Amino acid sequence: MRKLVLPLVFIIAFALCACGGESSVVKEIPVQSDYIQYDYDALKATSEIIIKVLAQDDLSEKNSIIVQDENDPDAVSDYYAERKVKVLDVYEENEHGSVKQGDTMTVVEDAAMTKNYYYHGEDYKALESGSEYILFLNRDNAEGQYSIISANNGKVCTSKFTEMEELDDRNYEIAVKALIEYESDLMDDEKASLLKKNVQKSGSKKELSKSIQLQYGTLWYDDSGDAIRTVVQ
Repeated sequence: MRKLVLPLVFIIAFALCACGGESSVVKEIPVQSDYIQYDYDALKATSEIIIKVLAQDDLSEKNSIIVQDENDPDAVSDYYAERKVKVLDVYEENEHGSVKQGDTMTVVEDAAMTKNYYYHGEDYKALESGSEYILFLNRDNAEGQYSIISANNGKVCTSKFTEMEELDDRNYEIAVKALIEYESDLMDDEKASLLKKNVQKSGSKKELSKSIQLQYGTLWYDDSGDAIRTVVQ
């Protein structure tokens, strides 16, 4: 659920080729949200499916849905986007899951765009066409469609690790554990041991003694203490 409270407005200029090179100003509106923030185990338990996908389109007016407030036609009561993704791998699904590798499907995300406004949950970055993600999805929403759970809580970019640097501590831990469980080639007992620990960001990979080679980078870590200290590059 979202609270449409608008604490900040950023102005971004986009060049629109259809307008003969003229630029159109789009206001970026981060929206305060009251989503539940799950820890890793709870997020997995809440998910109907956990999949790896390739985003097929960028956020646009075409795939955005804006719901106007019935009592105030100038106000927005809800927003979301229906994004196309290709399923690269199905990691987990419960008895209600119904997708398979190679499918192209629609997922709902916490972002939308109109000609004049770009709405998104605070700190949430919309899926980018050509990027790969691990998504934690369920259909517990008004649309009855597969939706990314709790914005950043249920999305891990596996091909651009710069996004991870911007995550808060809880979502960073989820991202690291998802990479360990689904993207690493560690043995199952090694994965299980790491997944039991808390995760901390480390300032430098020089402090870390171990590494996991991922498809698009390296996870450096040290698990000698009570928590895993990590850097992903």
